[in-house]
Amino acid sequence: MDLGTIKSRLETNYYYTSKQCIDDIDTMFRNCYTYNKPGEVVGIVALSLEWLFLQWSAALPPDEMVRVAAQAAELG
Repeated sequence: MDLGTIKSRLETNYYYTSKQCIDDIDTMFRNCYTYNKPGEVVGIVALSLEWLFLQWSAALPPDEMVRVAAQAAELG
């Protein structure tokens, strides 16, 4: 998983819930730590980005509306 894939999925409404997107972001960070050695620039930057992401995601509301339900409401 990488940011390019996540961006593409967001642009094409691939995700039905924010949790699906967050799970992909978590997978991206796990992959980064798995495939890069500790202390490498990529890992150091990933730690900073993950910290920012965790701060941002902590502010999200606990409940979310499923995209399909929102689309159904728009259609009336």
